Amino acid sequence: MEVTRAGLVIHLSRSKTLDDAEALVVDSPAIQATVARWIALSGIVAGEALFQSFKRNGRPTGKRLGIDGLAMAIRARVADALVAGGQSREAAEIAAGTCSTHSLRRGAATAMARNGATPLEIAGITRHKSLAMVQRYCDAGGQKFAPKKKLGL
Repeated sequence: MEVTRAGLVIHLSRSKTLDDAEALVVDSPAIQATVARWIALSGIVAGEALFQSFKRNGRPTGKRLGIDGLAMAIRARVADALVAGGQSREAAEIAAGTCSTHSLRRGAATAMARNGATPLEIAGITRHKSLAMVQRYCDAGGQKFAPKKKLGL
């Protein structure tokens, strides 16, 4: 990962939607600020994985966080949010158990549609190859594309 004039450049070695290594340029100042804050708070240094497992003392291990660790972190944060919203811890943990890393992708697509992004814009970010799948995600989340909102009308 590096910061250039084009924005925050994240080097991906592989992912579900990539066959080869690729660089993803994030030109959102809000995302750049969030990542910079995370790096400052976590103590992660250049060349280390952005998402890492942590020791009991709260310090990063330097080892890349695996998919299972990420899923556990997502479920823990969802459960915490549900408890903060008034659910019992038991009910929150049951509900959070249905969340996965895929929930992030689907949730992001739904949020983008809610904010007026077009299916093509969403697919460019989520790396969906099919616009029909983007539409399915957003329809299942009860979102219809709202171009008037995006255009400020």
